[in-house]
Amino acid sequence: MYLYYLKQTGDSQMIAEPVNRMMHLPDGEYLLRSLQPGDLHHLQEFFYSHSQDTIYQRYGHPVRVMSEADAEKLVAVNQTQDCALALLEVREKQTVIHAVGRYCLDPDNHHAELAFVVRESKRQLGCTTCLMQELIRTARERKLKALWAEALASNLPMRKVLDKFGFQLISRDHGRVKFELPLE
Repeated sequence: MYLYYLKQTGDSQMIAEPVNRMMHLPDGEYLLRSLQPGDLHHLQEFFYSHSQDTIYQRYGHPVRVMSEADAEKLVAVNQTQDCALALLEVREKQTVIHAVGRYCLDPDNHHAELAFVVRESKRQLGCTTCLMQELIRTARERKLKALWAEALASNLPMRKVLDKFGFQLISRDHGRVKFELPLE
C-alpha cells in the first residue's frame, strides 16, 4: 500500500494509482510513501522520539502514550479519501520514520485539515516542504476546495511553513490560529 493518486479511467471510473519514490534532501535520500498498517511500531517509535514540546505543539496538549490502538488508527488510513505520508529512512533491516504529514477530509468532502510532525534531528532539512508539496498536489488532483490547519499561536515553525505556501490566517481563538489555502 502506497501513496495513492486518484486517476480517472477511460470509462469515467476512479482508480487509485500507487506512488512510491525517493526524495533527495540535504542530508540524504528518503523514501516518500503513504503510512500503512505495517508502520504501526515504526510510528510508535517515531512518537517516542519526540520531545514533550514537539508533542505539545503537534497535539495541543500533553500526550504521554501512543498506544497500539491509537497508532493503528493513524496508520490504517483510507488513502483514497484521506492522505497520510511519511518520509522514511530504510536501512538494511530497519525502517525509521523521520516525518509525517497528513490531511483528513472534512465531512463536506471539499476541505481537509493538515497536520505535520518532524523528528527533531531532521528539522530545517525540507521534510515539511516535501510533504506539503505532495499533500497540496494530491488535494488539487482530488479537486478539494481548500486545505486548512490549526496550530498553537506559539508554533512558529508551523506558521512559517503555512506562510511559505500561501496559507492565509482566517481566525484566532484562545491561543490557537487557523490558516486556510484555497485550491481552486
